[in-house]
Parts: sequence; C-alpha cells; structure tokens
Amino acid sequence: MKFKTNLCGCLLLCLCLALLLSACGEQKLTSATAKEILPPLVEASVPLNEIYFGNGFLPLARPDGDAPDGYYYVDTTSLGFASISEIMEATRAVFTEEYAALLFAAAFDGVAVGETVLPPRYIEGELGLCQRIGAAPYVLPTRVYDFDTLTVVRQKGDRTTLTVDTVADGKLTNIELLLTRRADSTADGGYIYRLDSPTY
Repeated sequence: MKFKTNLCGCLLLCLCLALLLSACGEQKLTSATAKEILPPLVEASVPLNEIYFGNGFLPLARPDGDAPDGYYYVDTTSLGFASISEIMEATRAVFTEEYAALLFAAAFDGVAVGETVLPPRYIEGELGLCQRIGAAPYVLPTRVYDFDTLTVVRQKGDRTTLTVDTVADGKLTNIELLLTRRADSTADGGYIYRLDSPTY
C-alpha cells in the first residue's frame, strides 16, 4: 500500500514538473518580433478593408455582357483579386478563421437586418466577379501605423494584445490589435500569426 502511495506521488510530481516546464518554455511574443510580424499583415489588410468595408472594386468600364440584376461587373485589377476564392484565400492569410467568417457572411452570403435580408455584396456572374449596386460603404481613412510605438500589452495563451500609434485624417490615435498564433502550420514548426481584430 505504501509502495502504491509513493508511486502515485511520484507520478503526480512528474506531471506537475512537466506542466511547469511546459509553461516556462512557452515562447512569449516580444515587441521586437511583433514589429516584424505586424507590418506585412497590416499592409495586406488594406485592400481587404476596401473590399469588405469601403467602396470595393471600381466598375468595369466596358463589360462584355449584362451583370445579374442589382450588380455590376468589377474591374478586378483595381484591387488585385479576380474571384471570391482569391479574396477568401487572401483574407485567411491575414485574419483568423473566426474573424474571416464574420467578413465572409456579409460579403458572400448576405445578412439579415431585422426583417430585411441584404443580398451578398459580391457574387460571380457568367463573366466574372460582380459587386452589388447601392451597398452602403464606410468612408475608410488612410491610416498610417507607427510601428516603432508598438507595445505588447498582455498575452494569454496564443493570444496577444498590442497597442500602436496610428494617424488617420490628421488625428493621432493609439489603437489596440489582437494577434493569434498557431504552431502547427509550418514545415519547421514555426508559428503562424493572424490578426483577430480590424485594422481600418
């Protein structure tokens, strides 16, 4: 009985040590690393913000045919994406799956506002990508980030909260960004980072 008790105690001690070492070995995101990770993500988010929240694509000047009712064919070169699948792929390369799902719902599925169902902002017609006429966009300011001011505020698990100074419409604002990481997506076992908050 004493042997079993000692064995259980040893196993419990080993488990506690393993958990402790695992917690101590967890790599924290430093401000220096964040300053390398964040700029490309923010830069890649700019055309996506325009697609989801701003005016979207320019209309195609001379389409070869009529677009579906309520839509117009877009000039895909104006934002650099030729299809919904390309937009979705680019979105997932910047934002988390959870945040991307919110963007996809309004843009590609349509949403209910009260008793009114708004059709999707983008569909694909026979001749290519189409944008809905009359969608109410936000006026997005040109936001400039000062990444030298980037600060890691707190970290919990794989989620990191950061703050950074930005200037938009001549106004200085310190904004908060949420960054998440995954450790299972690179060949060398490195981390993949994604934004879980807006950047506009």
